[in-house]
Amino acid sequence: MTPSTKRSRKFRRRQSWRLAKIHWIYGTDEMRDLYGVSRNTPANWVKQGLIPIDGVKPIAVEGSELNRFHKQRWQDSKRPLGDAELYCGTCDRPTTPQSGLICFKSNERGAGSIMASCGRCGKAVELFVSSKQAKHFLSTYQVNDDVGRND
Repeated sequence: MTPSTKRSRKFRRRQSWRLAKIHWIYGTDEMRDLYGVSRNTPANWVKQGLIPIDGVKPIAVEGSELNRFHKQRWQDSKRPLGDAELYCGTCDRPTTPQSGLICFKSNERGAGSIMASCGRCGKAVELFVSSKQAKHFLSTYQVNDDVGRND
């Protein structure tokens, strides 16, 4: 592992759920080295739901349990969009288009990208959609050719 990879992994909040070997036993030091986290992080993970092998210190965890815990955290951190919602990176949440206007650019198969202005902050947002999603957006919102563009 290169130093830049280790450095970039050090400050992640979500860890890879495929990193631990499932049949290995990891102590606190091994977990810290594997994920590049601070010394208190494994103890915090136990408080958040990581199940150690036994309740005795030092903490020892099976690799399969580490992977399960991180996969669950990964899934819990996802924010699925509802029907006809766009994700605004500025507001950091799902939103509906401003004034109900969208701009749709399709490809040859009916799928494409939808651009609109955020209903909260007014910034441009874009979502790539399938043909089924595109039909739903087009039936829900009014189509306008110049919405969401910053040209």
